[in-house]
This record gives sequence, C-alpha cells and structure tokens, in this order.
Amino acid sequence: MTNIGTCVAKAVVTTYNYIQ
Repeated sequence: MTNIGTCVAKAVVTTYNYIQ
C-alpha cells in the first residue's frame, strides 16, 4: 500500500461529504 495516505484522505473526504 504505497498510496495509503491518498486512500485515507479519500475516505475522510467521502465521510465528510456524507455527513454534510
């Protein structure tokens, strides 16, 4: 998992948008 940072960031954005 070389792009784990990107995966985490994407998950955070998705969760944030879901909450909104």
